[in-house]
Order: sequence, then C-alpha cells, then structure tokens
Amino acid sequence: MEISYKRTHKESYMIISTEEYVSDYEEQMLKENEIRSLLSFYTMEMNGRIQFWYDISGKQSLKDYLQQKEVTFESMEEVFLYLAMAYEEIHKYLLHEDKVYLCPETVYVARQGQFRVFLCYCPFENFDENPFAALMEYVLTIVDHGKDDLMRTCYEIYDMTLQDGTTLYDLLHYLQEQMEGMRYIEEKSTLAYEESEIPSYNEDVPPMVEEKESMVLEESVYYESSYEKILETIRAKGQHIKELILSWFAQNREVHGGKKDVLIEPEPIPVERTVLLHEKAASCQGQLLYQGNGGEEDFFIREKTFRIGTDASGNEAQLHSSAVSHQHARIIRQEREFYIEDLNSTNGTFVNGVMLAYTQKKKLEPMDRVTFADVEYLFV
Repeated sequence: MEISYKRTHKESYMIISTEEYVSDYEEQMLKENEIRSLLSFYTMEMNGRIQFWYDISGKQSLKDYLQQKEVTFESMEEVFLYLAMAYEEIHKYLLHEDKVYLCPETVYVARQGQFRVFLCYCPFENFDENPFAALMEYVLTIVDHGKDDLMRTCYEIYDMTLQDGTTLYDLLHYLQEQMEGMRYIEEKSTLAYEESEIPSYNEDVPPMVEEKESMVLEESVYYESSYEKILETIRAKGQHIKELILSWFAQNREVHGGKKDVLIEPEPIPVERTVLLHEKAASCQGQLLYQGNGGEEDFFIREKTFRIGTDASGNEAQLHSSAVSHQHARIIRQEREFYIEDLNSTNGTFVNGVMLAYTQKKKLEPMDRVTFADVEYLFV
C-alpha cells in the first residue's frame, strides 16, 4: 500500500494505491452515502493498480494540527471526543473499525470553522485492532516534556494502548479522570485562599433546597448510549446541542464565524518586481524579500521551523492577503539549507511557478520565486 498526494488549483487529494481489488458492497455504500466523518473518495485503475483518491481539500492532517497547536489536556480531550463521535457514526452504518487507517498522517481535521475530524476508511485493508498506539507515539514526540503531569498522563495513556482490549472510551475516560483530579486540586487551593480572604457569613442560613435537588438530578443522569454521553460532555464545555448537530450533520454549515479562506483563480497579478543585478547569490542568507506592492514585510528565517500564514499566533511570518490560509506553509531550516512545504493551503504554494503538492518538501535555492497564494517573495 502506497500513499502519495496530488494537488490541483482547487482540490487536494491523498492517494492510496493497492493491488488489484474487487469492489464490494462497502465501497458502493460509501460512494452512495455521504458519511460526514469519513473522507470522501473515488477510485481509478492505473498500471494494473487500484487508486483510492481521498479528498483532503480544506483539511490538514492531525500531525500538522498537533504540530501547530500546543498539546494540552484540553486539546487531547478535544481530539479524543471527536474521534469518538466519528467512530459512533461509522457504527451507525455497520462499517468495520479495523478498516479505518488511523495514524497522524491519515486522520484529518477541518482547517477552519467547527473542529471536526475525518477518518480514512479503506475497504480493501484490515488494520491493527488497536491503532491508537500510533497516535500516542506521535504525541509523545511533540508534548512538552517540562510539563510533568501532562507528560506522565501521556505515557500512561500510551501504555494503555498497548494492552489488549483497550478502547477509545477507556482512553477518554482515563484522560478526563486526570483532568478532574487536577481541577479538584486547583479548586481546593483556590477555595483555601478565598476562605482566608473572605469574611465568614451567617451559618444559620439554610441551604437552597432547589440547588441540592438539582445536583442530585445531575448526578443521576442516565445515558442510553455512549454517543449521548459524548454530546453531553461537549455541551458541558459550552457548545449548544443544536449548534453541534447542525455543524456535524447539516451540509456546508458553518457554526462559528471567523476569517474564511478565499479561493482565487490563477490570473496573473501585476506587481513591481525587485530586480537584482546578480544572477545567483554566492551563499544562502535565508531571507524572503517581498516582491509586491501590498505592504507585506521582508523576513529573515532564523527558526528551525518558520511558519507562514494569516494567523497572528502560530506563525513566524504573518501575511495579510485574504487568499492566504491561516496556516499556509512552513520552511524548515537545516543548517544552511532550507526546505519549503505547503500545509494543504486553499490556494497553494508555488516555487518558480510550480505548485507544491501537500507534504512535498522542496529545497529552496537562492533567487527562487516563492508565492503564497497571491503573495510573491524572492528567496535569497
């Protein structure tokens, strides 16, 4: 099984190639029904092999997402919760869990709007019965080792994934137990501080009966299914059920606002180019020189990972064009060599006019023209 990527101006695909495969009812059902938690795909035959083209437009891999977002208890809980929701939807269609290709590179999340996960379902392959170990192995490589409680919890969850019979709900339950324990310690410390500062009130005032009854009812809620419990957990985090259902099941619905990526057509944009008198720089300085007239800055690439996008946080270079994605591209510095990679942006990253495919790493040479959507730079 081979994985490659293909990029056109408007679409981006992850391609999984396999040996000759006989289509069955699962493939037909997946094509005829839109399952929101799965990546949509189509198939084609090429050179005696079957290719599954998964549409990853407007999405980024979980690997890229976790690299850009700090791993915390809350971010791990968010990923586990929505993975659980995705698996619940798979169960509704009687699909097999062991055909989900679950690894950091094949699980995708929405790049903007409501947080969602998309799974890669491969009807031609059976995978590990407990694939969550691969996810946790990756988390352990990027989690902040200076945070003792978080690090210990990650290692304990990883150890759980190695045990037979461990489910996603077991991992989620354990994570939430650790979070509750930490909140209890923090609340107890806060309460002790407040009691030392706030004067005592009249102890003869009777407690509110309604509040007590409400607490009893809350503790005795019965969930008919694990799916309802997941929804209740998300609702407790401040999201309305109606919003969640609309965002999850309604077609092309955006619940949360925010800057939306703009799709541009490949029309030439007249800019005043900076002209350098020499053809080739003697050595690479690691600098991006802006070639337009839109007011963008020049940048020195000093970090090992230099990210480009419109978000003020999480990017070393913030661009302002509406055609540029929130997290658009990154440049990796390896001593005196620089490699650029597109992050599955909406309008693409170009080197000397050639669009980069998702995950494709391109070595930058002095005098290369680098274009992020419609923003052009000269690399020196």
